[in-house]
Amino acid sequence: MALVGEVLRFGIAGMLNTLVGLAIILFLQDVVGISPVLSNLIGYFVGFAIGYGLHKSWTFRQRHTRHSALSRYFTVIILCYLLNLAVLTALVQMAIKPSIAQLASVIVYTFAHFLLSKLYAFRSHGKASNDYS
Repeated sequence: MALVGEVLRFGIAGMLNTLVGLAIILFLQDVVGISPVLSNLIGYFVGFAIGYGLHKSWTFRQRHTRHSALSRYFTVIILCYLLNLAVLTALVQMAIKPSIAQLASVIVYTFAHFLLSKLYAFRSHGKASNDYS
């Protein structure tokens, strides 16, 4: 039962994080006129702050994050961002509309982030590292 709640919380947190990040990306890119890559980077860092807070305290319910969990989460974020950037760059170079390329890169990022967060960054070691009560 804890896993189902975790998956649901991750999905809700991910949707909120994605919507806010994508809104910032598209605003900077389409309204302000910043390049797709720079817009993606800025939106990504805003999303990082939101995502970390939600996943730490709500999705995985970690009250105290140990150094190893922080470094694993940072590693996940870097790997997912590089994957996101590779997809975005490839699609833009293929003359895909930047807004569509951003959306595709966000989808790839979200899927990879879920898997790596669950299996690596916030993996459960029993009640000592995650509090499901």
